[in-house]
Amino acid sequence: MIKEYIETKYGFKVYTVYIAEIKRELGLPVYDAPNEVKELKRRGNIHPKKKLRR
Repeated sequence: MIKEYIETKYGFKVYTVYIAEIKRELGLPVYDAPNEVKELKRRGNIHPKKKLRR
């Protein structure tokens, strides 16, 4: 639902992992995925900064 909204409104596709990262930053509930990686191999932000608007 969020993916479709962003594609319709802003004209680009986003990965589910980007949506989950933003939800964590905002303190919104994120459900555990069965294939979730518990620790990232590379630390830092994983979402593209140039596409974010705050």
